[in-house]
Amino acid sequence: MDYIVEAIAIISEQPVISTRGKSSGATKGTSVASLASRQAIDVQLPFRLPMFTGKSLFTLRIAMTRHLGAWVGRTIPSVGYVIMTKDVTEIILKSVRRYNALFEPEDKMAW
Repeated sequence: MDYIVEAIAIISEQPVISTRGKSSGATKGTSVASLASRQAIDVQLPFRLPMFTGKSLFTLRIAMTRHLGAWVGRTIPSVGYVIMTKDVTEIILKSVRRYNALFEPEDKMAW
């Protein structure tokens, strides 16, 4: 079930919905997560929160916002990446343990 949640969280960040206009340095389009959370949580904060923006890890940058809905929409995919990282780490550790249990001490993998 975790795989479905992380996939939805990660996919929901892709800027597939076109927008009217943005500044020259902004990523074109908006994500489903951002659009839905902006509509559901229309709260302006008295302070700014950092959020990650960009289409990929290569175009990733940090932007600041006072809009709680925008922050939530941009943070949802981060949760997906955290869950995915946990899963991959767990798979690697269990694989190394299993491998080491099957073979002689001199053939074991160090970690």
